[in-house]
Amino acid sequence: MFEPGASALTDSFARGEFENVVSACQSLQADATSNARALCAGLAPASLYALNRDGEALMLVAGTCGHMSPASPQSDARASLIALVMLGLAEASSHGHFQRGAPERAELLSSWLEACQVSEGDVRNAVDKMTRPE
Repeated sequence: MFEPGASALTDSFARGEFENVVSACQSLQADATSNARALCAGLAPASLYALNRDGEALMLVAGTCGHMSPASPQSDARASLIALVMLGLAEASSHGHFQRGAPERAELLSSWLEACQVSEGDVRNAVDKMTRPE
């Protein structure tokens, strides 16, 4: 089965080919690389949101968070997942592929925080860590 490379996934996402991203991520094999799994963890739900399939996207985010350790000072995995989805949607928006107003975006964030049981501050810290130059 197809093992999407990082470049193929990110290129498809940047072009707004969200169905391709979702399909590629759904077809990951059990032995898929951790890089492919990490990309799919953020890009698959972001793609579903961009396709206005919010219910499916939220279930995917909640399911992924459910397999992670609870949020703690030692684990920011859940907040990092939300940050990845947010950064993906920001990227899609910058290319004109995601059009939601501020109230709708706030609702999305609220639903992610509840599903993953993290605070907005936790997510802000995760975004800062991801976007801070080394």
